[in-house]
Amino acid sequence: MEKIKRLWFDEYFIHMESTEARTYKLPLVGSPRLLNATPEERDAYSIELDGTAIRWDNVDEDIFITAFYDYQDGSQNKIANLFFKYPMLSVGGMAKAIGIDRSLLYQYVYGVKTPSSSREREIFKAFRDLGAELSQI
Repeated sequence: MEKIKRLWFDEYFIHMESTEARTYKLPLVGSPRLLNATPEERDAYSIELDGTAIRWDNVDEDIFITAFYDYQDGSQNKIANLFFKYPMLSVGGMAKAIGIDRSLLYQYVYGVKTPSSSREREIFKAFRDLGAELSQI
């Protein structure tokens, strides 16, 4: 049975290496407590439940190994693909243009949440409107 071996963080993700030498990741926006934690608080974790869970006592957060299995990388995420294709666009700026919370758009981008079809249309419309505006320059 695969178990958690170690964790590390970058700006956007929690990375996990398993005892089977596989690596997985989860977006930090899915865990606001860890997103807002200091590097020291993030590093103060313990591996529990026979290697199947991570616990951060200092920020009262738990993540199970299955969460890493459930995360779908952005390759099928149309919204994420727009930001990867056009990295000069900021999630915060587009969220403001769309009229939604920045953290919600980040959750859509990193696959933590899935927008409804009407919300997805709003997001794509904002990109098209920006394109139309830029084409007038």
